[in-house]
Amino acid sequence: MRILTVATGTEVGKTYVTAALARALAAHQAVLALKPVESGYDPAAPSDARQLALAAGHPLIPPCYALRRPSSPHLAARLEGRTIEAATLKDWVHQQEALHATTPHVTLIETAGGLCSPLSPRLTNLDLVPLLGPALVLLVVPNRLGALHELHAAQLALATCTAERPWVLLNAPPTPDLATATNAAELLQLGWADAPYVVERGAPLPPPLLPALCTALGLAV
Repeated sequence: MRILTVATGTEVGKTYVTAALARALAAHQAVLALKPVESGYDPAAPSDARQLALAAGHPLIPPCYALRRPSSPHLAARLEGRTIEAATLKDWVHQQEALHATTPHVTLIETAGGLCSPLSPRLTNLDLVPLLGPALVLLVVPNRLGALHELHAAQLALATCTAERPWVLLNAPPTPDLATATNAAELLQLGWADAPYVVERGAPLPPPLLPALCTALGLAV
C-alpha cells in the first residue's frame, strides 16, 4: 500500500510532512519511506532520504537516482551523463518493497521538487502517479498568499491521471501572511478540498489526519 507525497513547488515541506507521517504510522505498523530521486545528495551529509529512514525506523535507503547537483533533477542527471527512466524508478520501488516486505506494510514515497518538475525531457513527477499507483496522494501546499491558485493548478494536473482527489496539507510558511489564516476555509468554500489539513510550523501533523488516513486505507490506528 503506497502513499505518494507531491507538492505545488520545491522547498515547501514535503520531507517534513512525509517524515512526520512516517513517524506517526511507524507506531502502529511497518513503514517503508523512500525518496526515489534526490538532487543535492551527499551520502556523508544529512539528506531527505536519511530523514525519511530515521522517521520510519529503518536503515538509510539511498535514492535510486542520488544526484550530486542541487538543481532540477533532469539537469542534475544530465550533468552526470544519466537519464532518469520511469521503468527504472518503478522497478526500484518494487525491489525495495520486496526487500523490506512486512505485513501490515505502508510505503511512503516522496517526490523531488514540484508536481510538474521535470525528471527528464519526457518525465515529470506527475507521471509517477499512474506509474506507481498509490492508494492516495498527499499534496503539500505552502499556506500563504497564492496557495489557492497553486493548489487548484495541481489538482487540474492530477485530474488528468487519477480520478481521486489528493489529500491537501497546507504547510506553514516561514513567514505567515494574511492568507495563512484563511486559506483552509476558502478551500472549503470553493469546494476545492474536502478536508484541508493545516500543518503548523515545527508542530506534529494535525491530530485528525492519522486516523482519517488509516480509515481510508483500512489500517488499524
